[in-house]
Amino acid sequence: MVAKEMAQQMFQIAKLARGRNRLENKMEMINTAKAIASNAKFILKFAHVIAEQSVDDRSKSDLLYYAEYLPTISTQLKIISSVKAATPSDISADAMLVKNAQNLMQAVVKTLKAAEAACVKGLRPPEQDASSDHTEAADLAFQWKKNLKRQRAIEALTASRDQLGLRRREKNTSTPSLVDIVHV
Repeated sequence: MVAKEMAQQMFQIAKLARGRNRLENKMEMINTAKAIASNAKFILKFAHVIAEQSVDDRSKSDLLYYAEYLPTISTQLKIISSVKAATPSDISADAMLVKNAQNLMQAVVKTLKAAEAACVKGLRPPEQDASSDHTEAADLAFQWKKNLKRQRAIEALTASRDQLGLRRREKNTSTPSLVDIVHV
């Protein structure tokens, strides 16, 4: 998915910023930053599709609130990468580029968490004449929710119980998450 690609690109920017030969890495760093910024459009589109299909108004407004930051931060990232192109050996431009890319990734994570909340609350199925983007986003959301339900059912059957018969939650188990695909 796009979010995992963005996370890998973010890792690459951080690695390039720490590199010794800044002039050689300059164009690669700029191009990677621009790619991250353009990939944010896909996350924004996904968020809008999930918000349109959400049955809960509160989770819909939360999702749109977090998604609202993506275009602003991605535009800032494009501007900073253009500044970086004009000033090749400016260390502060490197730091600003990395920090802005981190801010964009944090906004992506918050948006995906809000999308999870909307999926858990419930989504309307896509209309018959919906675009392929709507269908793909809905399929991803329904597949994630199905995996979450399966994991919870397995956990309910196999979890250890305390003396009152209540399930103990294992600390080292993780539930399926849309956000997990962001972390490298």
